[in-house]
Amino acid sequence: MKKKSYTTFAAIHLGSEMISMQIVEYRNMNKVKVIEQCNHRVKLGEETFKNKIIPFSMVSEICELLQGYKRLMSEYGVEECSVQATTAVREALNQVFLLDQIYIKTGLKVKVVDMPQEIYTKYTAIRQTLRSEGINGKDYGMLLMDISSGGLGITFVDDEKIKYQQNFHVGIIRIKESFNRNQRNGIQFNLALTEFLASTMGPVREALKDANIRYLILSG
Repeated sequence: MKKKSYTTFAAIHLGSEMISMQIVEYRNMNKVKVIEQCNHRVKLGEETFKNKIIPFSMVSEICELLQGYKRLMSEYGVEECSVQATTAVREALNQVFLLDQIYIKTGLKVKVVDMPQEIYTKYTAIRQTLRSEGINGKDYGMLLMDISSGGLGITFVDDEKIKYQQNFHVGIIRIKESFNRNQRNGIQFNLALTEFLASTMGPVREALKDANIRYLILSG
C-alpha cells in the first residue's frame, strides 16, 4: 500500500463573532490545499464584552457545534487538529467552565491564545502570502493593522524585523458597546468615533512619526 504523502489537518477558531473550521491537506508550508471550510455565526463577543460571562445556553450551543465539526473531521480522516480561542473566550470570567465542557462533551482541548501571540500568528501567515507575491520586506517598512471584533493590533516591521507592536482593546464589537444606541444613530457619531480612535491611537502616531513605511497591510 502506497504511503500517503500529505497530512490532513483541521484548524478550529472560537472567535468573537464566528466559530470556524478549515480542513486542509498539506505536504509543507508551500503546498497547502483547503478541502473543507465551515463557519457558524455566534454572539460570543457581545456576551463577553457586555456581561463578562458566556451564558450556559451558548456553552451548550458551542459544544453541539463542535461535536458536528468533529464528525466532519472524522469523515475527512483528519490526522491533526488545533483548536484555538481568542478575545471573547480569553476575557470570559467563566472561561474554565467553557473549556471543561468542551473537553467533556467533544474531547477537544482548546488553547486560549493571548493577543500578542494571536497577532504574531496572523503576521506569519501574511508574510508567507507577501513573499509569494514577491514582496520580501527588505530595506523598507510595513505597517500591519489587524482589526478584529475585540481588539486592534498594530505591528511595524522594518527590514523583516518587528520594531514596534501595540495592542488596543478597541475592536469592532467593543467600540459598539462604548456608545449607546442613541449615540450611534446621532448625526455626530462619525465625528465622535473619529475623535475616540484618534485619542486611543495617539501613542502610535508619536512612536512611528519618523518611520519609513512603504506598505500598509490590513487584516480582519
